[in-house]
Amino acid sequence: MLDRLKMLLQDPPPLAVFEVSTEWLAAVRRDPKTLEVVARARQPLAAGVIEASATKPNIPDTEALDSALAALIAELGEIKRPEAALILPDACARLTVLNFDELPGDGKERQTQISARLDKTVPFDISSARISFDARKNGEDWSVLTAAMLEGVVRSYEEAIERAGFWPGWVSLSSAAALPLVRDEGAVMLVKLAGRELTMSALEGGVVRMLRSVIISASSDAPARQVINEIITDLYPTLVFTRENLRLRSNQILLAGFDDLAPTALEMLPSELGCEVGLLRSSEGAVGSADAGIWGYLSKN
Repeated sequence: MLDRLKMLLQDPPPLAVFEVSTEWLAAVRRDPKTLEVVARARQPLAAGVIEASATKPNIPDTEALDSALAALIAELGEIKRPEAALILPDACARLTVLNFDELPGDGKERQTQISARLDKTVPFDISSARISFDARKNGEDWSVLTAAMLEGVVRSYEEAIERAGFWPGWVSLSSAAALPLVRDEGAVMLVKLAGRELTMSALEGGVVRMLRSVIISASSDAPARQVINEIITDLYPTLVFTRENLRLRSNQILLAGFDDLAPTALEMLPSELGCEVGLLRSSEGAVGSADAGIWGYLSKN
């Protein structure tokens, strides 16, 4: 009875989950009673519709985005409630890991301390940003996964979803949303690719110890081996750094969003990096470049 009462008092979870990348819009619709996914859709985006950036406007062509959203929602079918979860590209925020010897117990005091640290590193006025964080104990210290995003950047995405008739009550970034799919409690490197955006997250016992994002130069139509070779040039020094500076002896790499590149990556990376390499999976199978965040969100919500 108490569990039932608690459920009735909580806000119902969103039935629509949207993910935005520079190349795709993706979404799922859930059944209002069972919360099972009953429809999914993807819409391609033309080059230049979304230009993910932490420091400048992200949506040069709002009409094209609105049109793609309308087509996406029509493909999903009727959604009973307007609440939605919204997952954004990593590159539209400054996503990083901060380390602290101590953190205050009060949430507001923690935010103040984290904001003061971020103010020294982000390329914008921290007072104009939204900040979210996930603080995890790491031995005697704290590892804090933080995201700082300019208010105007967040609002441009939220407003697009609102114009489509939804209320985005939960907003996150793709790599952060995908993290719950990493279930290994050892040292793991999650390597996520979305378009030309490569995000590498080093985890130990479920705690993110280091995160690095880069933009690769190879285009999506470049030969697969060329793309993977460029990824290796970024991934190898990242692995070396985590081993030498964080003492993480990670011998496992999980790939997310590699899509058609996955066979070549699974062939090349083990011999080049000396690690076991596998694909990040949800209950639906290997996660793709357009929806890794969606399936990570659904695994916990």
